[in-house]
Amino acid sequence: MHKPIQFGLSNIANKPGLKKTNHSYLVAYIQRHVKSFDAIVKRIF
Repeated sequence: MHKPIQFGLSNIANKPGLKKTNHSYLVAYIQRHVKSFDAIVKRIF
């Protein structure tokens, strides 16, 4: 469900303008955000 969003953000982060460190930080942030979002969704449903 969240994979297309994550994939899209990864593509943005992969653009040459951004540094590798920024990319890994962004990926870690996305993964944390998605996990917390999943927890909220599970709590609601």
